[in-house]
Amino acid sequence: MNKCFSRSRSARDIAVSAGLFVAGVVVVVFPSSVSVNILGAFMCFFGVITFFMMKSSRVDTQTGIRYKKCVKYFPSSMKADILKALSDDPTHFDWSEKDDSEGIMLEIYYSTAANNVYVHCLQYVPYEYCSCSDWYCFPIDRCGNMIQ
Repeated sequence: MNKCFSRSRSARDIAVSAGLFVAGVVVVVFPSSVSVNILGAFMCFFGVITFFMMKSSRVDTQTGIRYKKCVKYFPSSMKADILKALSDDPTHFDWSEKDDSEGIMLEIYYSTAANNVYVHCLQYVPYEYCSCSDWYCFPIDRCGNMIQ
């Protein structure tokens, strides 16, 4: 299975950027000192910039369903255990991150609306992460503490 997720704007991203822009316009419109007007202009500017830059939601390019992304890191010594848990039953594995090592990276995309969790395992080789597993799809109730 090959999954492709593209970045898109969530409702929260749009609300934050619109809030900054509107607050900046309100500060500029009301008569006040020059320094307050400059602050309002910067708020408008950052509202526009955040609108074009913030994209925190992920969309499945095949189905159009929105997903949230969660990334977890594990030591390289746990690779066999992680792949075994993903292929058998992920509910019986402790998915809490171990130490600060970053040998194995799990990309987890989950959607409560679609009741799906997609997991992809990547291994660190110098300067990049390379895929070391296929995509796994689980219902949310079978993923244990993976998305917490």
